[in-house]
Amino acid sequence: IADPHVRNLGTIGGSLCQADPRGDLPACMLALGATLTASSASGTRTIPIAEFYTGPFSTCLRDEELLISIRIPVKASCTGAYVKLSRRAGDFAVVGVATSIEWGGDGVCHDGRLALSGAGPTPILVHGVTEILTGSRLDDRKIDDVACLAQTAADPVPDPLVSIDYRRAMVHTMVVRALRLARERAGRKA
Repeated sequence: IADPHVRNLGTIGGSLCQADPRGDLPACMLALGATLTASSASGTRTIPIAEFYTGPFSTCLRDEELLISIRIPVKASCTGAYVKLSRRAGDFAVVGVATSIEWGGDGVCHDGRLALSGAGPTPILVHGVTEILTGSRLDDRKIDDVACLAQTAADPVPDPLVSIDYRRAMVHTMVVRALRLARERAGRKA
């Protein structure tokens, strides 16, 4: 995870708990539908990743809780991708897109999830992706439909380095790249 200076010290859980809206792993875990377990002296609780982020650099963890496990559902017929636009290698995302596509034996999508980093005050799970992709072969028209949906879901915050309009435009571009890469990894043709 992260750049070479952090890789030997950082953890996935630490990255998730940092809750940086531009971080790579929060979007990936959203796209994968991860479930987190938090523990304290009073017991443990399970938290769906979609409910974990409450604001920039904020999670629903209570003061006395510690994240102790991350569970990612395994789906044999799933492909995914994470792509990001950053100013330099190792930087946080200007915009990042994580996607997870579940394929049926018939070569069509049976489920799809997509999440954004750098596109709002928290990592964003884009709702409605499954409805667009289910039953499709992930052709370019469907990819554009999902990219437009993601662009609408984006809620960029002001940034002195990148305009809101540019960031929103890059959401569309990066979603197209991520979905095409996931399709390619599955060996599917549009």
